[in-house]
Amino acid sequence: MNDTIDFSYISDLVSVGGPHTFEIGSAYQLWASGGELYGWDISFSQYDECIRLDLNAMEMIALITNDSQLYVKIEPEKLYPGDTATVVIKKQFADGTLEDYDSTQTFEVAKLEGCIWGNILAEDSLGAYFYGVHQPIKFVVDTSAAVIDSLASDTGVVKLGVGLIEPDQKELSRYPKSFDVTDCFTPPSITNLTPVYTEIDNPLKIISPTAEDTSWINPIPEMPSIVCEAKLNGANLWEGISFDWNYSIGYDYLRREPFSPDTLCRRVSRLNFSGTTLPDENFHTSWEVPFSRTSPNFSIKIISSKPFRPHHEDYGGDCNEITNNWEQGNDIFTGGVSNIDLFAINQEGRIIAHTKKAGNWIKGINPDIQSIYQYTNSKEVEAIIRSESMTEQFTSDNTKRSKKWPYNTNGFPIYGPPNGYGLMQLDNLDRISGQTEKELWNWKAHIDRGKDFYFNNKKPKALAHLSMHYANEDQKLQSAFQMYNGGNLYKWNKDNEAWEFNTNIKKNRKIRVIENGHIVTKYLQYGIYVWKIYKQITNN
Repeated sequence: MNDTIDFSYISDLVSVGGPHTFEIGSAYQLWASGGELYGWDISFSQYDECIRLDLNAMEMIALITNDSQLYVKIEPEKLYPGDTATVVIKKQFADGTLEDYDSTQTFEVAKLEGCIWGNILAEDSLGAYFYGVHQPIKFVVDTSAAVIDSLASDTGVVKLGVGLIEPDQKELSRYPKSFDVTDCFTPPSITNLTPVYTEIDNPLKIISPTAEDTSWINPIPEMPSIVCEAKLNGANLWEGISFDWNYSIGYDYLRREPFSPDTLCRRVSRLNFSGTTLPDENFHTSWEVPFSRTSPNFSIKIISSKPFRPHHEDYGGDCNEITNNWEQGNDIFTGGVSNIDLFAINQEGRIIAHTKKAGNWIKGINPDIQSIYQYTNSKEVEAIIRSESMTEQFTSDNTKRSKKWPYNTNGFPIYGPPNGYGLMQLDNLDRISGQTEKELWNWKAHIDRGKDFYFNNKKPKALAHLSMHYANEDQKLQSAFQMYNGGNLYKWNKDNEAWEFNTNIKKNRKIRVIENGHIVTKYLQYGIYVWKIYKQITNN
């Protein structure tokens, strides 16, 4: 006993923290103090320790017991489809020590959340809820198609509830064990259930490429080598496994009217490549994307290669036009952002794992300028390229900000409204179609198409228009350049019997010249503007 005011006591037997029972009990007992009788006392034989306090002639009894609590863990902590985990249930004391329950101890266990992922296994029965069962208690992860599909893009979490049934607890009727796999069950039980969680993970992991990776079409040009890698994890012994890959690459290209923020319908490109691989001894597999028209199950879908333009009926274009053919050789050239789909299939042909993720970007690198001009083998085409794109197929650090719309990044085909792309800004090629996918991403294929368009389509039209009357060589070349952009530069003046400028052709190209020692801005027709570039590069 101690009669000190503010007396404190630290036990040698009871650790700090943990669940302890603390009670102060009372019962009258004779105690002499000034002729009065009063006091406090209580029996403490059932407790680990008793503390007696005598505070100003009053005896206080502090009763402390070192209780245990329910410790529950699912091992292993991460599970895969087909795995069986153990629900470990033990006593845990304040000092952290664990102790097994007696083999006769019974428990209550229920699936509370994430019930699609599997079922409880207790006493040789699978179910969503059990009452009065003994250890061992297991959790079995399902291998259904619903689980495989759900894990393809996300992980799962299972929440179980475990309760201890006390010896004097009222016996409850046994609840049914069988519930739909997607159902959770919260029992109307008098026990408090201790929650325990486990993660259900996809055993199939795509290692590379990742969404942070960018691969580049080189200046030659050549498509990059894309090697996809994956690994199949899990405790199951996978036998006779094969992997089916699908690599999808494409982009949604925004478009707009010239000098307008109005958005035209998008060009949408999607190309798919497939392949099958086998695993090594560690269930690791790799696959190189075959950028070839002859690859298995290759498919292409281009929506609206040329947009419909309201109030421009002569332009053509169709927002719903679909192209499913690749007609420019076996080598595929494309770019954009990829998505990867991967299936693990067992020897019976059953899908045992499925995963999908955003893959890498593919973009293009410009060749050097002289390589471009050399490949054109034409000063006329070179002049057009200098005018149209500043000699760039793809956006780069050198690209003007206005020309980086809508990408605002490097490596995409330079765009000019309403539907021009690349070095020669090929746009109104015919009434329906625009550039092909290859012409967007292969600068040589782009120039080939542009040269053919200029020499075999636009220039002959311009010369045919001038053929009814004499025109000099400069007028012929100026007209050919103008026709590439659109329209006849000259019209015949019957009164003067001479060609004069067509006033319907806008002067929409700006140049700066020095006149009388001052810089002067002038505006020229497209045909005259490109002709001046041609004269400069030919030293004429």
